[in-house]
Amino acid sequence: MEILIEEKDGEICDIMYITYCNLISSTIKESIHYRHFLIENDCVSIKESTNIISEGTTGLCSWQGAIELSKWCMKNKNKFYGKVVLELGCGVGLTGLCIIKKCFPKQYIFTDCHKIVLKMVSENIKFNLLNNENKIQPELKYDDRLKLQLKYNYTDVKVMELKWEDINKYVNEQWTVPDIIIGADILYDAKSFYELILGLKKLLSFVMDGYAIIAATIRNENTVSQFLYQLENHNLSFEEYNVSQQTVHVQLTNLPIKILKIFWKR
Repeated sequence: MEILIEEKDGEICDIMYITYCNLISSTIKESIHYRHFLIENDCVSIKESTNIISEGTTGLCSWQGAIELSKWCMKNKNKFYGKVVLELGCGVGLTGLCIIKKCFPKQYIFTDCHKIVLKMVSENIKFNLLNNENKIQPELKYDDRLKLQLKYNYTDVKVMELKWEDINKYVNEQWTVPDIIIGADILYDAKSFYELILGLKKLLSFVMDGYAIIAATIRNENTVSQFLYQLENHNLSFEEYNVSQQTVHVQLTNLPIKILKIFWKR
């Protein structure tokens, strides 16, 4: 029923989503499993929840947008080589791990606002990046916000807690300013757009030719349209990249994906 409504551009009340997710979570026993993704003859193994919502967040499983963004990044490796990359709403880490393993960034910073998500992405990073002692020189550090830090080949990898409304504080405290910002499936709640756009604007203001790459699963065209409208109002522009035909089904859906490049309006 939900898919039929969305296909006709119908608006679904947020309460219905919450109720539906609560019903799924309560009637199906939650468990943890591993999913394995073959990335150019390499395997990325992701520990995740079997439920689409768990511990009050949707960030504990791999979503369609993260899979399609990972595929796009593999086709555009040169964009990430030697760059500092900051991921907003990293979830369980699929896209970031693909970039670290195959695109050779200088630094990759996973961020999320949920502590349980940060814990699981840290486990996935250690599982995928600390399994070859000859290649890895690990350096694990912990404080209130920096949850994990290690070195993989030439890439400095960090996991940190970051709320979008705190991005201004992040910059003022002289954390590394990224060359590229990425995010997958973070455009589902219009109430969060204001903080997200202000955060993007702040980060992009410090880097000449910096930009953000956002993969959005189109569940409701109006939601993404609201985001793009607010971008324009904040003097940010966007371009849309073509997405190849999708072959992966996630949660029994195969919705269209938009991959957006966001940058300062010149």
